[in-house]
Amino acid sequence: MNKILHIIVVLLIYHLMKSLMVFYLIVQNQRIISLD
Repeated sequence: MNKILHIIVVLLIYHLMKSLMVFYLIVQNQRIISLD
């Protein structure tokens, strides 16, 4: 049970980090487009 909970937490953190990376890349692209 505890192991399953740990896996869920790790997956949630990984997903959150991936989402933040994607969001950051989008923001960077928007900035480049607006500068150009």
